[in-house]
Parts: sequence; C-alpha cells; structure tokens
Amino acid sequence: MAWLAFAFLIVMTWHVPSLERFVPEALRRAIYPIDKSNLDPLRLIHFLAAMIALLHFLPADAPWLRSRRLRPLILCGQRSLPVFCFGVFLSFAAHWILVQVSGGILAQMLVSIVGIALLVGIAWLATWYRSLPTLFPTPEHYMAE
Repeated sequence: MAWLAFAFLIVMTWHVPSLERFVPEALRRAIYPIDKSNLDPLRLIHFLAAMIALLHFLPADAPWLRSRRLRPLILCGQRSLPVFCFGVFLSFAAHWILVQVSGGILAQMLVSIVGIALLVGIAWLATWYRSLPTLFPTPEHYMAE
C-alpha cells in the first residue's frame, strides 16, 4: 500500500511543485522534466499503476458495472477503435470551435458535453452496424440451405 501513496505523491508533484522536496534527489533527477508531448516512461508507469490499483480495488463481478447508467461507457469501450478515430476528428473540430467562437468555460463545457454525446452516438452506431449481418440473411445463408 505504501507504493500507492508514493505514486500519488509523484503525481501530485506535477500539480503542486512544492511537494518535490519529499521525492528523493536521485529519483527527482531521473524523472523530471516529464515529457507530456510524448509517451514518457513515467506517464506509462503512472497509467499502469492506476490500472493495477483499479484492478485491485474493483471487484470484477460488481453489479453496478452492468447497470444501464454505465451502458454508454461500456459501449465506448467495446467499440474503442471507431470511438478513438472519431475522437481525433472531434478534438480538431472542438479546438477550431473554441478558437473561432469562444474559449470561455461555458463554451468548453458545452463542447465537451456535445463531444461525449457524439462519441457515445458513434459507439452505439458501431454496435448497431455490427448487428446488421444477423438482421438480414446473406448470400452465404441461402447457399447453406
């Protein structure tokens, strides 16, 4: 459990630089500066540590993981490739909208909410599209009979 607290301290130093004094000097020289534009090893380790903590504390058979409220999130995970690809396009569109129209907090919130709704819509559409072959018979179906 101590590793989790230490990982949390490292992450907090990204946001509160005064906490760096609690990180050993040798480790501080090895990890800083953190490269945020590329896949920095520390960022990868941070992601893996978060996944390990999630897997440790979250039971796989938790009933709320199958709730209707989480269905949009589950759909986005099941159709991650189209959601990711459309998300790349949406990020450019959102940036353009925020630069051209307004960069205020209300505009950012609106763009984020609309973007999330569109990504869930793409996930639903990809799921629906995948179910089409089972809805209509294919020529192979007729030849098998």
